[in-house]
Amino acid sequence: MLQKLTKKVKNRLRYELWKVNCRNTPRAVNTFTLPDGSPFRYPLNSAIGGAMFIDGFENLEVAYVRQVLQPGDIFLDIGANGGLFTVIAAKQVGPTGHVYAFEPGLRELALLRENIALNGLTNVTVIERAVSDRSGTTRFAISTDGAMNSLAQTNHPGQKIEQWLTIQTVSLDDFIQQVPLAQVNFVKMDVEGAERLIFAGGEQFFRAYPGVTLLFEASDINAVGFGYTVKDFLLFLQGLGLKLFYFDEIGQLAPIQGEDVSFGREIYNFVAISPKE
Repeated sequence: MLQKLTKKVKNRLRYELWKVNCRNTPRAVNTFTLPDGSPFRYPLNSAIGGAMFIDGFENLEVAYVRQVLQPGDIFLDIGANGGLFTVIAAKQVGPTGHVYAFEPGLRELALLRENIALNGLTNVTVIERAVSDRSGTTRFAISTDGAMNSLAQTNHPGQKIEQWLTIQTVSLDDFIQQVPLAQVNFVKMDVEGAERLIFAGGEQFFRAYPGVTLLFEASDINAVGFGYTVKDFLLFLQGLGLKLFYFDEIGQLAPIQGEDVSFGREIYNFVAISPKE
């Protein structure tokens, strides 16, 4: 109890310090240290920057990736942003593995490439496209906070759209035709509501790589921009035969059994494992 209270007070103090730093240096790009010791550059005045300054970003999810990935694995980082999961994964899979990082945002691409270079990574391929249900071009909403960039206008309060750009897209099915892979072990998706589109364009992909593990975000405030709910999405995935899990209060994977009103609201990160042949 005392430990929890101490942590809460500490985080509150760090939150206040973060706000002061953002006011004084609103354009600062900090060098953070990731859980595996890797340096990581990211704007301080952002949702991810704030989380990292206070107590770390998606600590449970990062720990899970580090636990599951093995040397030689192939990792797809869809919606790579500045490359936090790209860096973590590339270190885990090592020189015999590979990471394919998909990111269409220009500012985010610059950060991604900076972090790849900062960590001396040679096992990462950057793909300057968004993953969607089809290959071609589409509109892309550029938000003040790049983590909120999306293929649609969402209800996320942090999405403050500055402009719409035309970007290139690729479906997973087309990607594996262009880049034939003997295996894919893990896919991470964080695309601000467009997760449903990725599955729509990946029918052949999921048949080609049975047993692949997926870490994905699904929240109602983002999904509404694409015309569906998280409840709809989870039912759709279960219909595909995927086994679904969420991180419980102690950070363990718990199977999804039935509906829970917190899914898509308080809980928005999930794991899916495709059936093995």
